[in-house]
Amino acid sequence: MISGNLKTLVAVLAASAAMVSGVQANGFSRGNADTDIIYEDGRFDARLGVVYTTPNRGYETINGAAVTDSDYSDSYAVPTAAAKFNITEDLRCAGTYTQPFGADVSYGPQAIVAGLTADRKGTASMDFVANELGLTCGYKFKAGPGNLWLLGGAFVEDISYHEGTFVGGISVANNFTTLELKENYQPGYRLGAAYDVPEIALRVQAMYRSEVVHNLDGTFYAPAALAAGSIFSNPSAVGSATLPQSFEIKAQTGVAPGWLVFGSVKWTNWAAFDVLTYTSALGAPANRKEFYFKDGWTYSLGVGHKFNDKLSGSLSLTYDQGVSTTEDVHGDTITLASGVQFNLNEMTKISVGGAISHLQGGSVALSTGAGGIGPGHKFAYTVGDDWAYTVGANILVKF
Repeated sequence: MISGNLKTLVAVLAASAAMVSGVQANGFSRGNADTDIIYEDGRFDARLGVVYTTPNRGYETINGAAVTDSDYSDSYAVPTAAAKFNITEDLRCAGTYTQPFGADVSYGPQAIVAGLTADRKGTASMDFVANELGLTCGYKFKAGPGNLWLLGGAFVEDISYHEGTFVGGISVANNFTTLELKENYQPGYRLGAAYDVPEIALRVQAMYRSEVVHNLDGTFYAPAALAAGSIFSNPSAVGSATLPQSFEIKAQTGVAPGWLVFGSVKWTNWAAFDVLTYTSALGAPANRKEFYFKDGWTYSLGVGHKFNDKLSGSLSLTYDQGVSTTEDVHGDTITLASGVQFNLNEMTKISVGGAISHLQGGSVALSTGAGGIGPGHKFAYTVGDDWAYTVGANILVKF
């Protein structure tokens, strides 16, 4: 019977999907909340995992000249945690944690000098991360040969942003400033529905995740040469940004004993994340980071196979449409991912996997606006086709 062979495969798909999400380049997307744990058949289930990604992205040219700086993209890890409990057999809830968005970059001396030459500000590093805590519930009732699920819940999301910048001309002693902004947890929500037929491992799910508007505050530090060594505290440094809403449809079905096919399509409203604005007591560094992203689409297709009672695996291909328009280079990404799951016993399953991603190159023109404001960057640059590598693991425990 198909269901007997595919019961393990349904779990390995959730594990492999988490590994792919850590490498998708749709804007600054990172992890997805593990709401699929709702469908696990235990009375209480918990899954912990981490995905580690090394994106090899660097400048090829700056203002037409070849660059020898090392890659500016930093490696990062995305943790996930989820715990599901059955209130009744038909009503289940899952608590989840992940980092849905983030970015980490460190620039080399040629990029810093190019910034100083353009407007006396050379960015050395930037990073931001958002943390999400959520509670999602699902209620199922019989409908035809399967079950109709109503899904919904709430989450809270925080954000923190750091930037280090050299300020001054290239012929004078530069001064290093730091900007720290953050906002504590702000609310959002999820709504969705699904239909499944467990006997043939069929499931179709649609899920919407709301946007979250953040108003940040923090500190801006400038050394003695700029501000007598002062630290300007909240509200001297303030900022705002909108992290995007998304909508995803996922489907899977058994096609033969031991075989499962699956796919998904996801829309992310990255156009809402056009600029990160911020101001400080000194008016420095520049008061906005421009992105001008367009909405992104992600498509995935894969197959899973149960080799024996202890071992199952999956292979998937994901196409992530680039979101760049006139700023940055977030081009098309193609990811090949594979995962395997080991059943240690009836209560414990371990999944490991990896992925390789091809990152499309591109170019950004010089901005014609004063101070680099408006379409284009304050210096022109190109990046080539690059690669990113990901490894991940998680453990599922049933009680």
